[in-house]
Amino acid sequence: NEALRRNNRRLEKRAQAVVEKYLGEIRNIVCSGQAEGTIRADINPEMAARLFLGIVQSSVTLWALNSRSYPLMAGFDDMWNLYRSAVDGAGAVRYQGTGENPRN
Repeated sequence: NEALRRNNRRLEKRAQAVVEKYLGEIRNIVCSGQAEGTIRADINPEMAARLFLGIVQSSVTLWALNSRSYPLMAGFDDMWNLYRSAVDGAGAVRYQGTGENPRN
């Protein structure tokens, strides 16, 4: 992050666009889930998206700082279930998977 600011403003703008697009897609998923009743209506979609991004970014950062010495998806099920319980609506399903993408 700091390196981007020092080295290349153009690269920072591109990275920001990618992150904003990602956050927008997550916001859309949250809004759809709210409309379906699978995500709590009182959840702020922007904050839910940022929280999800934080989970992903921190997982990748810790993995990289540990020389990629463990599978990146280690602990995914627990993290997903924790996130899901925070946003859980009446029809939400607990995920118990194999480290693949969660699906209802």
